[in-house]
Amino acid sequence: MSSSSRLLTLCLFCAQGGKCFYCNSPFDGPEGSPKKLMPPNARKWTRDHLFPISRGGQRPGNIILACTECNINKGAHLPTTSQLSRAREIQKIAVMFWQQFLGSHTARATNSDWFKIFEEDESNTQSTNVVD
Repeated sequence: MSSSSRLLTLCLFCAQGGKCFYCNSPFDGPEGSPKKLMPPNARKWTRDHLFPISRGGQRPGNIILACTECNINKGAHLPTTSQLSRAREIQKIAVMFWQQFLGSHTARATNSDWFKIFEEDESNTQSTNVVD
């Protein structure tokens, strides 16, 4: 995984409060976290495509974090309108973390491809593929 992918994952982890996008269960923490600090019900997490790749969800900004169980159960289902709205809010928060992690390099952050992904998503939401 590239360093920008790791940073994206860390930003999403922070923006989601360390919890699964779907069931809100706490995650077991970033790789290498001490197990003794984890809640007893902590779950392993995965990167999930909100819009399944099999249904056209290939944009990089299409990533959220989900526990393994929810990711498997979701399968190729499309997001609901409320899930899409929540994902946008999480992405906005993740962009703020992205900028903070880059510190004084804000100009670099605002010009990065990852930052632009969410601006593009605002205008092209795949609304024809959303389930109500």
